[in-house]
Amino acid sequence: MAEDLQHLINKIKTEAVDKIAVYSLASQCNHWDNAQLLKECGLIPFMLHKNFGCKAVLVGENMGDYSYLSHLPGLEMDFIPSSNGCLEALISNQINYINENHQKMDALILRGLYHTTCFILQAYKQKRPNGKVYLYLDANGFWMDNIPWKEPLYYNSLSNCDLISTSCYKMTEFLNKKWPDFIIEHIPNGFLWLSSPPNKTQS
Repeated sequence: MAEDLQHLINKIKTEAVDKIAVYSLASQCNHWDNAQLLKECGLIPFMLHKNFGCKAVLVGENMGDYSYLSHLPGLEMDFIPSSNGCLEALISNQINYINENHQKMDALILRGLYHTTCFILQAYKQKRPNGKVYLYLDANGFWMDNIPWKEPLYYNSLSNCDLISTSCYKMTEFLNKKWPDFIIEHIPNGFLWLSSPPNKTQS
């Protein structure tokens, strides 16, 4: 994963900043849960911090239990007010966060191509037009096949991304044919051993 994320770092480093700050917003599900810290949601920002020295921040509503954060030294979390399940309130809270923090945010990571993702991306680019955006697609065949990607909301959002990826090689091939105006990169999901890896010689 570290080698794959070099793409993003190379793009961000065109900006003259001492320490790159990367923020990942929970744009669709309103929060990160504890288990997601050890999935790509948490590991992508963590690897950017660990391997490239980025300031890495996960942003979402506070769900209380983040015990796995202790296994990811240097990864930070910041919280927005609860939306109480209201999608409009969630979008408003996340846009308010961007309005208040955009000067710190050299790069924005978003998960999945949804309406919420598009609105948040637009808000970020309005405030930080030189900021970099990495969209990693929460991809499955049904959803990718039915996204109206030529509609302005989606097309403009994809056009404003500096890096778009999915974790499945076959899905990458499929999307590069289906969305010929964009380049979709293959970045496989990482994983983190919380203890020593199993011995292959053990049964």
